[in-house]
Amino acid sequence: AQRYIKTSVQRNRTTEYTGSKSLNIIPVQMTAATYAEMKKLKKQLDKDPKNPATLSLMLAETNRIVWKNMLKTISQDENRGKELVKLIQKINQADKKTKIVIFAPYDCGAYDIALKALQSHCVEGFDVDDDKKIHFEYIDDTKPAETRREIIRLYSSIDISDGDRFNPRVLLLPFSHAAGHNFQYVGKDVILYAPLWKASDPVEAIAREQQAIGRVFRSGQVNSVNVYRFLLTHEKDKTFDIDDMIFRQNTKKENIEAACSE
Repeated sequence: AQRYIKTSVQRNRTTEYTGSKSLNIIPVQMTAATYAEMKKLKKQLDKDPKNPATLSLMLAETNRIVWKNMLKTISQDENRGKELVKLIQKINQADKKTKIVIFAPYDCGAYDIALKALQSHCVEGFDVDDDKKIHFEYIDDTKPAETRREIIRLYSSIDISDGDRFNPRVLLLPFSHAAGHNFQYVGKDVILYAPLWKASDPVEAIAREQQAIGRVFRSGQVNSVNVYRFLLTHEKDKTFDIDDMIFRQNTKKENIEAACSE
C-alpha cells in the first residue's frame, strides 16, 4: 500500500522522475511599442546616477516601481500571444489527439494576453461541433471550484469515444494552479508562456515552474516530454532581455535543487 501511495501521489519534483525531456526555447521579438516603452523606462533609471548602467534582477530591489512597470510591459506584448498560437497549431497539426497544457503568470498581464490569443484563434469549451479550430479551455480564480474540477476531469481523461475528439486539446492554467494534476497520460507538451517572477520568494517561483513541468513529466509518461519556453527579446538590442535574466535564475541547477528539496 505504501509503495502504491508513493507512486500515485508523488511530489511535484521533476528531479525524481528519470524520463526524457527536451527544452525548446522560442525567442519572441518584442513589438515596436514594447521596445519604445522599455527605452522610456530605462531613461527614468538613467536619471539617477545610483542606478547601475545595465539592467539586472537587482532592479527589483533598488527600484521596484520601474521594475514592475517593465515586467508589465514585456508581459503584455502581443507578439508572445501570436507565437503561442503558431506553436499549438504546429503541435496539433503533427498529432491531433495529443493535449497541450500552457502555464502563464497570472499577474502583470501575461495570462490575459495568452487567453486573448487563444480566444481569437481557437474554440472555447467542450462538446462544440467544430473541427476547423483547435478546442481549448482555461482555468482562473473567477471560475467556481466545481467548474474547475470538471474542466480538469475532462481534460485529463483519455479519448475513448469518437465524440471525445471535440474535447479541448489545449488547457491554459496560471502557475498558481500547477500542483496536483496528472496530465502525463494525455499529453507530452508543456508550454511555459513566460518566466515566473516572484520578488518576495524566487525559490517559490522556481518550485512552481517545476511543478508545472511535472504535470506532464512524471511517472506514467511513455513519451519524451517537450518543454517550450517563450523568451521576449529584441533583435539588435539585448538591454531589455529581462525574460532571459529570469529564465537563467529559474533554471540554474543549484536553484532547482534548492526549490525541490525536502
